[in-house]
Amino acid sequence: MLELAFGTGMLQQSMLADERRMIAGIEESAQMVDIARRRLRGAGSRPANLIRGRAQRLPFANDAFDSAVSTFPNEFIVDPNTLAEVRRVLRPGGRLIVAPVAWIVGARLIDRAAAWLFKKTRQAPDLEPEEVARRFMAPLEQAGFKPTYHKIDLDTSTLLVMIGSKAAWRRRA
Repeated sequence: MLELAFGTGMLQQSMLADERRMIAGIEESAQMVDIARRRLRGAGSRPANLIRGRAQRLPFANDAFDSAVSTFPNEFIVDPNTLAEVRRVLRPGGRLIVAPVAWIVGARLIDRAAAWLFKKTRQAPDLEPEEVARRFMAPLEQAGFKPTYHKIDLDTSTLLVMIGSKAAWRRRA
């Protein structure tokens, strides 16, 4: 599995707990790479393949990963160069999994306050999940993925998950 923009390494730490899984991550920020490496060392995790670099130019071989994941990425994730690179490094049948946004919907005071703050700071869109999903569908389709989405209702939030599937076969030239 490849994580794009791994940030502080929280998902990396969780994924490394599964000893069967081979993982790598790419992150543009040198500070985030340092934080993630310290987090993983401090947690006693097995070594991770954390690389500083850009998703638009992945330093991995063709067909290297079964899946790629990105949680709450910025606009880089729909950049045609990013999507082309991700498609290149995914094996046939591989999937790009993106959690672009979540909405806080809990009824507790802290949940309502956080939802208000996220709206004021524009960290939560004023759009419905289906509308946000449609905005992601076109770039994924144009990059050669078959896109689907899932709206996941949790106790205090609603999470949107986009999945772009790469064809399980290759066309012959």
